[in-house]
Amino acid sequence: MSIIGHGPYAAASLIFNSKGEVLGVSRKHDFEDMGLPGGKLDPGENCVDAAIRETFEETGLVITQLKLVFEDYCGTTGI
Repeated sequence: MSIIGHGPYAAASLIFNSKGEVLGVSRKHDFEDMGLPGGKLDPGENCVDAAIRETFEETGLVITQLKLVFEDYCGTTGI
């Protein structure tokens, strides 16, 4: 990943099971809202390491096979 802009940066994981279903997690401030496991990068962390860490923290799953499918810089300081 080529870092552009000033962050903050975030990473998420898109995880499929054998049936092609996508793993979703509830949001910490709204348990009825679903999204992908992920979050902001820690200082000095890259996107791959952040995706692995966030997925484990939110699901208990250890992911090892990652493929970058999208990256973008939106220019905002937060979501």
